[in-house]
Amino acid sequence: MNEKEKIQWHPAFRQAIRAELIEYRDDLNFIEEYPITTEPLRIDTLIIKKPPEVHIEKNIGRIFKGHNIVEYKSPEDSYSVDGYNKVLAYAYLYASLTRTNIKDMTATLVASRRPRGLLKYLREELSLEIEECGEGIYYVAGERMPIQIVVTKSLPEDENLWLNSLRGGLDEAAHARVLRESAAINSELGAYAYAVAKANRKTGKGDTEMGARDVAAVFIEDPEFVQAIGELGYGDVSTAAERAAERALAMGDDPAHVAQVQELPLSRVLEIQESLSKTDKINTG
Repeated sequence: MNEKEKIQWHPAFRQAIRAELIEYRDDLNFIEEYPITTEPLRIDTLIIKKPPEVHIEKNIGRIFKGHNIVEYKSPEDSYSVDGYNKVLAYAYLYASLTRTNIKDMTATLVASRRPRGLLKYLREELSLEIEECGEGIYYVAGERMPIQIVVTKSLPEDENLWLNSLRGGLDEAAHARVLRESAAINSELGAYAYAVAKANRKTGKGDTEMGARDVAAVFIEDPEFVQAIGELGYGDVSTAAERAAERALAMGDDPAHVAQVQELPLSRVLEIQESLSKTDKINTG
């Protein structure tokens, strides 16, 4: 894999914000890349409350109303005045096209870095009040709808593991925790785990509690993810596939099917099956 290839942060962000609000998964409807016109104008994530009366206690969602527009900037970018105006334009256009009451909408701007220039502009040029409502969360008062700016790097790690860790520069302990927790949620965070692993490639090669190859074992049902982890330089992940094959064979799956799913040579799967048979004979002998 080309070292300079861009990390796909947006799919990772979509999974991260879902994970952050996972306790409200039955109350919220997440719509990615919501098209607001026939032209290529899309909202990164539109979050709609399914029961309008539900109250979100999570710090990033306390501001939420019925319709919530969320726009995300990757760690390499930050919000400018133009970016802020673009989010507002999306919000107003959405309200117009869907005939949604603007009072039932919010806008959230998410970035890794604090947009100092933008915050200064909002205060000094537009005379808007900026209130810091917890670590990494800034409310903008005075617009027609509630607006918040979320600085992911400043969010409390214990409360916002997924968004706080959506970047490079993680130490080994933080990286290990992210991979371990991602594996617990399994396939819902495949793109997220891959982005974080790639952004923290050097850290991932250390003696972390849970390395990338272990994560690959959990995400083994996604061959592209497993292959990508290998291409990042974490070494041969075939052992992860073999462990998954061993589990499948132990449950009675057909070797040919296992070989196809795990993308292993049939000869290798048959060897694993033979090894399992020998072990069973020893244990029952």
